[in-house]
Amino acid sequence: MIRKLKRVINNDYTLSVLSKIITAVIGIISSAFSTRYLGIQYKGDYAYISHVASILVLVFNLGIYQSYSYNYKKYGENILKKYTDIFYFQFVIFLFITVVLLATINDPIICMIIMLVPFNILKMQYSNIGLIENIRLSLFLTVFNAIISAFCYIALYFWAQPGVIYVVILTIAVDIVTIIVFSIKLKIVPKIWEVDMTFLKEVLKFGIIPMISALLATINYSIDIIFLKQMGSPVELSYYALAATIINYVWMIPDAFKSVLFSKTAKKMDIESIEFCSQTSIASIVICFVGFALLGRFFLALVYGSDFKNSYGVTLLLILGAFAMSIFKVVGIVLVSQGKRVAHFISLAVSSVINVLLNWLLIPRMGMYGAGIASVCSYTVCGTVLLIYFCKLYSIPASRLIFPSSQTITRIKGLFSK
Repeated sequence: MIRKLKRVINNDYTLSVLSKIITAVIGIISSAFSTRYLGIQYKGDYAYISHVASILVLVFNLGIYQSYSYNYKKYGENILKKYTDIFYFQFVIFLFITVVLLATINDPIICMIIMLVPFNILKMQYSNIGLIENIRLSLFLTVFNAIISAFCYIALYFWAQPGVIYVVILTIAVDIVTIIVFSIKLKIVPKIWEVDMTFLKEVLKFGIIPMISALLATINYSIDIIFLKQMGSPVELSYYALAATIINYVWMIPDAFKSVLFSKTAKKMDIESIEFCSQTSIASIVICFVGFALLGRFFLALVYGSDFKNSYGVTLLLILGAFAMSIFKVVGIVLVSQGKRVAHFISLAVSSVINVLLNWLLIPRMGMYGAGIASVCSYTVCGTVLLIYFCKLYSIPASRLIFPSSQTITRIKGLFSK
């Protein structure tokens, strides 16, 4: 038993998947208490705040961290110091702007969005370079933050009055913990007065297209929430927000493989590993779909309360879109690591336009199900376009990325055998 556990821990793929599974289990507990704490009244509002903030974070991050894998291969480990100086230089500027805006804006929703941005930018930057510098530290922090968040949400549920501001403060606190741990472990002291402006210009130039691509991906995930806030009902927004939360857990397996693939393919291309990750990701989503179809209503009532049973149908609908999106996550990160950014950008641009148009057309007529249909169509287009491009580029049949092969099954068994 101990030998099997060591094999799991010593393999980046299985360790990443294990961390995602643990995070998902803890996250479900956390989301159960946060959903019950916020209730139908505030669940949708917080979803709107977090999704708008995520879009702003990507815009104002300016794609700075996107060039890290490229420059790591070009310059080596010494490049970390330059990026750290830039990260904190940017953080100080945005923190000052945040303080000024909070002093002049009266809308509480806008203020909470603004509060999240500077801390989330710095956390995202460290998290992404951590995938290359120390992937195991990144995995540990993911689990650690999930545990801290869960305990805090439990405390809020039992001892605090419902309010979005407390959840926002909790989110900022978790971001700060992540930033501090990364700063200590990477052993780099930032000196914002030593920022290399020439290098900063190169980084900004490199990061524009990847930044827009990341922005389009986030719009794909978030635009439905934003449209529902403006065009739907508050109750349906809360139901849909819970469905979107559950889908984030469904995506954790593809995300786990994506994290390791980015770290590995940034250094060396490995087609067999890509096939393994894609096949296993799709298989995991099949299991999630069947499981939720059979037990979803019971699960929602038990974990989130009977008020949220109406999230069942739209959650099942969104899981359909996760099949194509799992391919996008695995294949897309490989293409980005190999510098094939144009195809990645085009697939996101096309699917984002489709998503916006369909949300605009369908939400007034079908409410949250219109938003779900728009997302599924968008995800399917995004994953399909990238799959076709990848298969043509590397002369691989699409079936090798979709259907589990005997090699994949053998490899999975081998990870847990003696």
